[in-house]
Amino acid sequence: MPQIKGYIGLLTINSVLEKQIWKYNNKDVVVCDNGYHWLTIMPYDEFYCITVMMGNSYEMKVCYIDMIKLPLSNV
Repeated sequence: MPQIKGYIGLLTINSVLEKQIWKYNNKDVVVCDNGYHWLTIMPYDEFYCITVMMGNSYEMKVCYIDMIKLPLSNV
């Protein structure tokens, strides 16, 4: 089994004033609501992170990848 070194964080959202809804393929997708979870995976020495937005039963709602670009002065 391959090993990935890095960071993993799980955010559990207890309550929100208003749920957040994204439009995707002409459908409404709730990505933030009471009891939802966001899992973020950031591999060490890589330039991306993965975020998985899950409902209160840990069912995946959205999964996306952010690409990270550092300013040239940091390289």
